[in-house]
Amino acid sequence: MGRSSYADSYLVNTSVLNLRTCASINCRIKGKLLAGDTVQVEEQYDSWSKVSTKYGAGYVVSRSIKIKNGKYVENTYLFLFLSVLVLLSIIFFIYKIIKYKQELKKNKELIQTVTSLDRGEPAELDLILKLLKSGFSPNFLFHDLYVTKKNGNFSQIDLVMLTDVGLIVFEVKDYNGWIYGRGNESKWTKVLAYGRSKYRFYNPIIQNQNHIDELKKIIEEDIPFYSVIVFYGNCKLKDVSFIPKRTFVTKGYSVLYALDSIFSEAKKIEYTDKDRIIKLLSDAVNKGNDFNVSRQHIDNIRDMLGTDRIFQ
Repeated sequence: MGRSSYADSYLVNTSVLNLRTCASINCRIKGKLLAGDTVQVEEQYDSWSKVSTKYGAGYVVSRSIKIKNGKYVENTYLFLFLSVLVLLSIIFFIYKIIKYKQELKKNKELIQTVTSLDRGEPAELDLILKLLKSGFSPNFLFHDLYVTKKNGNFSQIDLVMLTDVGLIVFEVKDYNGWIYGRGNESKWTKVLAYGRSKYRFYNPIIQNQNHIDELKKIIEEDIPFYSVIVFYGNCKLKDVSFIPKRTFVTKGYSVLYALDSIFSEAKKIEYTDKDRIIKLLSDAVNKGNDFNVSRQHIDNIRDMLGTDRIFQ
């Protein structure tokens, strides 16, 4: 092997460097050098260097040391800085994970002040969370209500909020695509794949107005009702028009603006019997806990659509 003689100081440029009794990994370790330690090179071979250290003379791997003077000065501080930077990045990442889990737990607990986590759709739970975080009281939010109609069927309502200006009834849709529709049309259209796929769905304004009509029958009090249609998902309200008074159509992230519009224009009202209304709404929520009620509602919808009576 090649051999040269040196008299320069070198720096250890690895975190831990073994000092051995001879030029082989099989030789005994005399000591351990740390990053930034200075050694004097006495002889240097192809892969190993004989050095003088605080442990005495020994051999180290040549690539783990660099000359201390000239343009090859080892920047130990840079190495340490990068090491600290990596460590801080790991700590920050762990911190963000912990904060995320804490926030998730807090959000779940907040939603459970109104409803259970396994009831309704994720978009409905997101809307409830948004309202709660905006300061609305959980005592006046009613989720997943079942109102009995005269024919014995049920009107299922996503969310009702009791406010100082009246009852706000929410209908939540989770759709993708472009949404087209007018308030007075029975069917709206959602367009997917840049126009290559079109689907028709029941006008949510009419749907929610039917919910309001059923609520009026059981409440039997002359108070204002407001209808708010909330669209979630990757959809765009492309051409939606002819929206009736006291009706609002919004995306999920803009729902608070719709509510601000209601509260800024509406007048506060006096309820004849607010406690009675709260009880009626709570009873409608509790009906949803009955498996037979929810099952009957699903069967009624299936029978109304009549898809099981179509043969091709």
